[in-house]
Amino acid sequence: MKRRVVIYSLLLSFLFLLLATKSSPLYVFNDWGDANAFFTMGKGLMNGMVPYRDLFEQKGPILYLIYGIGYLFSHQTFLGIYILEVLAFTLVLVYFYKILKLYQWEDSFYLFAPIFLTSFLTMRSFFHGGSVEEFTVPFLLMSLYHVLVLLKEDHYLSKNHYFWIDGILAGIVFWMKYTLVGFWIGYGLLFLFLFLKRKEFKKMFSFLFQYLGGMILLSIPIFIYFGIHHALGDLWYTYFYLNIFLYHAESMVQNGLLTKIGIMYYLFTTNLKNHAFYSICLALGAIFLYRDKVVFKKKKWVIPFLFIILYFFAFLGCVNYRYYFFIMSPFLVFGILWMIQYSKKNAILKNSLLIFILPLCFFYVYAFNDNIPYLSYKKEDYAQYTFLEEIHKKENPTLLYYGGIDAGFYLTADIIPQEKYFSKINISYFVYPDNVDAERKVISSASVDFVIVRTEKNESISEKKIPDLEKNYQLVKTHTQEYEGREVVYFLFKKQALS
Repeated sequence: MKRRVVIYSLLLSFLFLLLATKSSPLYVFNDWGDANAFFTMGKGLMNGMVPYRDLFEQKGPILYLIYGIGYLFSHQTFLGIYILEVLAFTLVLVYFYKILKLYQWEDSFYLFAPIFLTSFLTMRSFFHGGSVEEFTVPFLLMSLYHVLVLLKEDHYLSKNHYFWIDGILAGIVFWMKYTLVGFWIGYGLLFLFLFLKRKEFKKMFSFLFQYLGGMILLSIPIFIYFGIHHALGDLWYTYFYLNIFLYHAESMVQNGLLTKIGIMYYLFTTNLKNHAFYSICLALGAIFLYRDKVVFKKKKWVIPFLFIILYFFAFLGCVNYRYYFFIMSPFLVFGILWMIQYSKKNAILKNSLLIFILPLCFFYVYAFNDNIPYLSYKKEDYAQYTFLEEIHKKENPTLLYYGGIDAGFYLTADIIPQEKYFSKINISYFVYPDNVDAERKVISSASVDFVIVRTEKNESISEKKIPDLEKNYQLVKTHTQEYEGREVVYFLFKKQALS
């Protein structure tokens, strides 16, 4: 690997993400609930609290470790997460270079790397910044590159050291969000089929040993950690049972297999409509794969197969949160490969683009990334900062954010929640009442100094029907601000003084 490729990738990622992610120091604050919940879990992890046992959230422990590392960089901002996002996209570009080198097109890297990066950062599903899908993308692209290497001239029969690596990558993603491992399930099925077809049984068992061994090797430290802290039961219940049987439980129970497939097809077409450039790249990529004689030759079905398996598991819950589709972004690479192939036939086009590509791509991100309007926001525009003066009047304050996903008040106030249920995850009360009931108990017993509640613009606080809130707490401040295109109101309540 050439050093200048890594440096170029790092600089591109650093500059473009300054604009694209709310974790960037150019933004006052990343107000996304999911990212703040991950940050609080990471903060707790780095301060001796055990995920699931001491703090409740349903993503995987490796994601919390990533956010914990970000917390070590900066306790009260997303600067550390920004640095990790930059490193993640640096990896994306490095493996883009490796794929180009596989086709002997590495001379096109400096021209097309900004285009490739821009195609990620202007996707509608690149939302706020810091999603688990975003941190999964470099691992997926790494394994996608390995698939290309292994299929080229049937190298999977000899270059089997990749199986260990991809097993470890699959393990990492499994312990971040296991619905995203569809690609690696497809990977396993792919090479099992190829070995069986050739009747290479010895090599097939060697593949299984290495691939599954990589996953197990990665998982051992996680089981040791939770075992030492007597939290294996909490790990099982929250990360597996709750996610499988309770999260989106209504959808899973009410919809049969054919209905689910119909819903997933509808969500797919909806996402394609919402991702115009991605859809174009997908079509161009299909043309490229059909014509490719370097890697695939007679195995042109492989990439569509891996694409479908990844999508199937990612959308198995038949739910379409905006950021879900970002996991499909690595397949953009084949559309970009078609563009490179076309540009090689049109030298004039290639040379003219080289002069303007960086400023054009930078402008394109500025024009089409959905986070850009928040660049103008100041601290006084956020309740997360305007409430701090009141909160910090209390020495070592305790806080509960009631009834919603962590909105970042724990981060800006540099508070580690003392309550296990520090925010509410997206599970219906009728399916899992423990979350809300625990929060209500905190308010009824007045066991924290401050309670923060959010309502929609035209919703009154009384409509929340929070038992004993007005009895135990007094309203001291309100703040109205925009969140995801709508106005919301935050209410800060302070514990009543003892009479």
